[in-house]
Amino acid sequence: MDPLAQLNDIQTPSDVDWWPLAWGWWAVIALALLIIVLTARAWYRHRQFTKAKREALATLATFSAEPAQAAVNTNQLLKRVAKHYFGAEAVSALYGDKWLQFLQSTVSNKHAVSMAAGLEVMIGKVYQQSLCSDAEASDIFTAASIWLKQANLKQMPIETTTIEAQGANHV
Repeated sequence: MDPLAQLNDIQTPSDVDWWPLAWGWWAVIALALLIIVLTARAWYRHRQFTKAKREALATLATFSAEPAQAAVNTNQLLKRVAKHYFGAEAVSALYGDKWLQFLQSTVSNKHAVSMAAGLEVMIGKVYQQSLCSDAEASDIFTAASIWLKQANLKQMPIETTTIEAQGANHV
């Protein structure tokens, strides 16, 4: 008798099931979900943070219909945005050269130079009865647009005095 005839067929092992998942896959899924949730939360918070800036840019676009009042309208708009991001106590008292310095200090030097002319016209025309020409209005709108797009809204450029320093002045 042939010894090979006595051998049975090779039995292949059963396929490995994909369910239930190993603990490592559960960890990968949990980590992926955590990353997705944190990314969505960060995106939502960023959208909420920049909402005032986006609305201000949309409002600025509507000001071009009335260029004669460009200085007053744009100054009010920039004040509202600055108050929103930097706090009313830091911005409300600023006017004239201090307001101009504040606006320029919140952008890089390159952008401060490019918007200087428009901001100076705006500061000069805010409290005057004379109306803005179309060229002046264009400069003002360009400067305001640059500030709204390029301002570093996360840092507070205004130095605030501490409570101890305020108390020392009263003694």
